[in-house]
Formats: sequence, C-alpha cells, structure tokens
Amino acid sequence: MAEPLYFQWQNDVLCKTIYPMREPKLRDFLVYYMEIDLWKQYKDKDISTLKTEVDAYVKAQELAAIVAYKAYSSLRGYFQQKDVRGYYLKYRPINEAELTEINNFHAIFIEGWPKDIRGERSFVEGQLQYWTNHRNMHREAVKSKKRRVENMDPAHPKRPVEIEELAVMEKVTLPMAEQEIEQVRAFLKTYDKIEARKLAWYKLSKADPAFSTSEAEFLVQYKPENPVTVRDIVVWKAEEYEASLEKKNQYELLEEIYQRFKKEPNRYPHWLQYMVVHFSGMRYASAHNSWADPKLLLMRLRGSNAGSEIRKLDDAAVEKLCAEKIAAYETGTGSNIPKLARASEKNGKIRLPCTC
Repeated sequence: MAEPLYFQWQNDVLCKTIYPMREPKLRDFLVYYMEIDLWKQYKDKDISTLKTEVDAYVKAQELAAIVAYKAYSSLRGYFQQKDVRGYYLKYRPINEAELTEINNFHAIFIEGWPKDIRGERSFVEGQLQYWTNHRNMHREAVKSKKRRVENMDPAHPKRPVEIEELAVMEKVTLPMAEQEIEQVRAFLKTYDKIEARKLAWYKLSKADPAFSTSEAEFLVQYKPENPVTVRDIVVWKAEEYEASLEKKNQYELLEEIYQRFKKEPNRYPHWLQYMVVHFSGMRYASAHNSWADPKLLLMRLRGSNAGSEIRKLDDAAVEKLCAEKIAAYETGTGSNIPKLARASEKNGKIRLPCTC
C-alpha cells in the first residue's frame, strides 16, 4: 500500500510541474548556510596554521584542473562529431527526423566554432538558446497532441494512430531533444572551471613568441598565481560540500535541512522552516494566491489600532462616535462620505473589522 501524500511536492508529477526547481533550491539553502558556518569557523584563523587544509586544497585543485579539462575536451569532441547516431540508439524506434536535427545542430557547432577562447562561451550560450527553443517546440507539440487525443471521440477511427504518435513524441522525440540540451548545458558549465585558464594560455601564447607549452599541457597544470588564502580554503570547502549534495534527491536534502533545524532551532524561525520546506523550488506562477492580500493586512492593522484607541473611551464616547460614523455613511455628502463607502470592492467592505 502506497504511503499517503500530504503535500503537492510529495507527488512526483505535481512536483515536476509546480516545483521545477525543487532540488536546486533546497541545495542552495544548505550551501548558503554552510558558507556562513565555514566563514565563521575560519575567518579569524591564520593561514600559516592551516597547513593540512592548504595541502589538501592544492591537491584538490590539481585534480580539479585535470577533471575540468577532460570534461571540456570530451564534450567539445562530442559536438565536433557530424553524426551522433550511436549516442541515441537506446531510443526505439529512433526518430530519424529528430536525429537529423541533432546532426544539423552539430554541423552548426563545427562550422561556427570560434577561433579562440574569447568567443567560445558566448557561442555555446547562443547554441543553448537555439536548442532550448527547439526543445520547447517539441514540448508544445506534445501538449497539443495530448489535448487532441483527450478531445477525440473514443470511437474515432484515427484515435489509435493519434495515441501511437503521442507515445513516440513522449518517449522518443522529446527525450532525444532533452538529452541533447543536457549535453549543451554540461558543456557550458565546463567554462566555469576552465575559461580563465584557457584565456590565460591564449594571452601568454600571443604575448610571448617563445611560449611553447600546448594548451592541453597548460590546462592540466595547477599553478596558483597567488598564495593560498583563508578565503580560498572556505570557498573550496563550500564547493566540496555543494558537490556532495549534487546526487541527493529532495528527501535526502530535506533530511539534511531537518538536521539543521533540529540542531539550531533558534537560528531558523518557524516561518523560515515552513517556507524552506513548502516553497523551495516553486515556480512563480504557482506562488500566486499563496500570500495574504496586502489590502486585507492593512485593514487588519488599522482596525487593530482603532480598537486600541476605542478601548480607552467610556461607553458614552463610543456611542457618540458610532452615531457619527453611521450618519456619515447614511447621509454624508461630498467629501464627508468615507472612502470605504465609495469603494467598489464589496469584499473589502465586508472584511473591514468593526471598531464601534
């Protein structure tokens, strides 16, 4: 028997549509507070007392340089291939038209690839936008086909064909487009780690005719320009922590968050705990109507203040004020008519707390 679901984010389907950024935003919360904690832990320390951390940092950067170059070169090699059929054989039957689109996309990479690092990131960003539009076209086509199938008479002779076409679109065509976009995103992300080093190599090679180190050799060597600082240690540890969260699903991330709440309850007020658990990753459109109307809040505040003032008066004074207010609503003219009496929003009038 399936466990009961109490919240929308527990439902896999609703979570994907209402909370499309669920896991990234839960990770952001954890990383944000880890950065604070790490800086608090290290900010007053002298780097000379952190030899163990410095040695570990240097080794990690040496390894990171090699990993970053391998990731970059592997993905660049992928997009330099004219035919990538072998990467899509898992889709049965393969959509030949979509495979042609993907191969044409690679042809654009090959023909338009920049001459040097200065134009690479912007080129890949442009390609990502191009393929995102292509992927979105397939998403809209799936939505349109679903509506068509849902509105067809069950006995319509073409309905089985439409259902079969929809299945191919959902299980083959769209996933193929999604797979390619993930490759572009991964390629673009490699520039976060490698762009500065590639640019440094480019400048050195242009400035010094005797500079003979190849780009590949230069990129896999870690040579810090400045001494390691406490800030470097903190940033590195935060990045390591963020990487450790990468493969965790929302429930594992929520467990980490819960442990933080449990350990330091006073640090995280209840309203923040609720917001993190129930609103993290929610799309903007879904957030509408999840907040109190500011007009209602204003009326409640003003009503509360008026109530405090009236409680200071005796019965005779309260009765006099009520009579004056009623007269203003019933017989007032011009500027003497209260603004609420001229309001067009009936709900506002009904909700206004009585202060008489």
